[in-house]
Amino acid sequence: MIGGITKGSCFSGCVEYALALKEKNKEARLLYSEGLLTDTPKDIIDGFECQRHLNSRVRHWCGHISLSYSPKDAERMSDEFMVKLALEYMNKMGIKNTQFIIVRHLDSSTKSLCSAKNEHPHCHIVYNWVDNDGKCVSDSFEYYRNNEICDEMKRKYGLTYGENKDQVKTERLKGRPKTRQEIYLAVQAAKKSAKDWTTFQRELAQKGVTVR
Repeated sequence: MIGGITKGSCFSGCVEYALALKEKNKEARLLYSEGLLTDTPKDIIDGFECQRHLNSRVRHWCGHISLSYSPKDAERMSDEFMVKLALEYMNKMGIKNTQFIIVRHLDSSTKSLCSAKNEHPHCHIVYNWVDNDGKCVSDSFEYYRNNEICDEMKRKYGLTYGENKDQVKTERLKGRPKTRQEIYLAVQAAKKSAKDWTTFQRELAQKGVTVR
């Protein structure tokens, strides 16, 4: 279980991505929602936009979390279990009293529940940083808490602790998780070729990574 967190100021783009509206090789299934009309994607976007105007001081009102699971856990990842994990994760992260949707991404060929248990089970959570009372959802130490909560839930539910970082498919990542993975791979490559600290830093600098 890996949680990736990003935030922005465009609900339309984030909702369209979560619902896979413009991706030919993806399908999406809306599993759960709260505080929103879900008849059409436009209804979802309009609902988010309406509430975010309750607080004009919040500049990044669109929250997006991807929860990804190991292929080894795919057989367990029914829609119901995925929702259960997502709701518990959100509660532990303090994402409460606000609008959100939980959407499962599927390969275009996965149309049945059985075949939906594909090699990369994951879901997307889109939520409003402006809560139902017009207050801002807390984001204090969110990246640190995200790691701790994912570790806690993996232990609680016996989920696969994680795959080897060298085997993670970087092209599937976005935002901070993608940056961290790219830095990790750059460091591993530099370690193999560098014979001293100066060479190590120079190898990283060639890949756009500076050391302090």
